[in-house]
Amino acid sequence: MDGKKIQINLKSVEDILEFVSITEKCDFEIYINAQDYNIVNGKSLLGLCTVIGYGNLNVLYNGESKSLSAMLDKFHI
Repeated sequence: MDGKKIQINLKSVEDILEFVSITEKCDFEIYINAQDYNIVNGKSLLGLCTVIGYGNLNVLYNGESKSLSAMLDKFHI
């Protein structure tokens, strides 16, 4: 996927819920890559729950959203 990449850390279920509530409103694709191992849909609550234990996560996306940018800044490492 060509686009933007940022590293974040989601530390709690509340962080995951906030992340998914914002990403599912975006009209572009968002993926989460955990330690170059798993790639999951960034709009999937279940998908994010499978990678939460990996620590630092890479967010891959190719669009623009003010709410997404603000949230990524909050969780950015």
